[in-house]
Amino acid sequence: MEQMNLTNFLLFLILVTLSTYTFMPWEGMAKGTWNTLISYWIGFFIFFSAGIGILYYFNLLA
Repeated sequence: MEQMNLTNFLLFLILVTLSTYTFMPWEGMAKGTWNTLISYWIGFFIFFSAGIGILYYFNLLA
């Protein structure tokens, strides 16, 4: 498994951040508390990390 370069790492963080903002539930006009935001961000980070790890494991990503 090769090392992730800076560009791919930054794109991964952007993916996690945009997914968090998109799929986090709204409460009226607010997105919720910081704890909710951070828990969703960590959850999406783990979810996408596991997904990419599985794809690398089965050699579906070069």
